[in-house]
Amino acid sequence: MKTLLFTSDYFKTNSNVDANVSDKLVIQSIIDAQDNFLEPILGSTLLNKLKDDGIDGDLTTLYVALLEDFVYPFLIKATEYELLIKLILRNTSQGLIKNVNADKENSTLEEYRILKVELEEKMDRYADKTIKYLEYNSTSFPEYRTISFDKPNATGNTMGQVYIDPEVQAYVRNMKL
Repeated sequence: MKTLLFTSDYFKTNSNVDANVSDKLVIQSIIDAQDNFLEPILGSTLLNKLKDDGIDGDLTTLYVALLEDFVYPFLIKATEYELLIKLILRNTSQGLIKNVNADKENSTLEEYRILKVELEEKMDRYADKTIKYLEYNSTSFPEYRTISFDKPNATGNTMGQVYIDPEVQAYVRNMKL
């Protein structure tokens, strides 16, 4: 089981997601958000430190502040983003189907697109704040390195630098301030 930076309950309490949403979907979305969005920003070394030391209770005040002020707000929005499609569609033995609720009206495709864009914009802002904070305080976070667009070696090690694939690289370059 992968280590999560926060629980499903923490996510539901601090997001716009109802408490009745399946923990299975939320946990998978947290994992996807950590892997797909957070790790390219923090790098695997810093992310692993936050996970490992967080479990052990060994995080210093500086790292706790990084988590609470920057990482958690970003990761909540990234998890909402990952969860969005999972709440609309699901795989069954009959194929891919749209979730339908008898007593509620489903959102339209346009409403989905509006929410998706809103989440992307918020993720951009949180990502930008996090990157700027880490760059400004790079001596306080030795696990963090300047973003490198070099691919990892065969073992996946980027020598403490962040690998960002071309699609994410374009995403980061186009972030709005």
